[in-house]
Amino acid sequence: MDLYGCKVFSFDPSMNVSNHGRSENIVFYQMALNNADKNEWKKNIGIPSRTLFSIYNMLEPIHGANVFIDYLKIDIESAEWIVLPQILESGMMDKVRQLSVEIHMDFNEALKVCCEQANIIHSLEDYGMIRFDSKPNVYSVINVPQRKSLGFETYEIAWYNNRVLHLNS
Repeated sequence: MDLYGCKVFSFDPSMNVSNHGRSENIVFYQMALNNADKNEWKKNIGIPSRTLFSIYNMLEPIHGANVFIDYLKIDIESAEWIVLPQILESGMMDKVRQLSVEIHMDFNEALKVCCEQANIIHSLEDYGMIRFDSKPNVYSVINVPQRKSLGFETYEIAWYNNRVLHLNS
């Protein structure tokens, strides 16, 4: 991405690496995406977790005001179910052109939880996100006893934002 001049901001609290610039266009932060601003991540005090709104504002001196996020990739190990509603509620989806999420399914969850998760996906699409790719993560095959078959624990789903598709940044 660096070769194409793309600005990439990477966030991963699980890596034991401090914030640093990998190049002029690629910056890494030891920080988690969350549904609230906290100074902890998974009970690890001192590793910050922030909302997309807070991260966007933190980066404003670098990227400027009122710019679009061309591509937002979320892989946050099941926390997507609390983060995605917060992104929608905060209005930050208005700044995202394309969204890719690794969706985690837990077949041991109650039917009510599975329905709530399906509603979160529907709320993205009701908002105006158009799904253009969806595939299982072939490395996440699990036995699903309820169905007496194999299934996939994770899926990669990608959308483009039909509401901002034609707007200039």
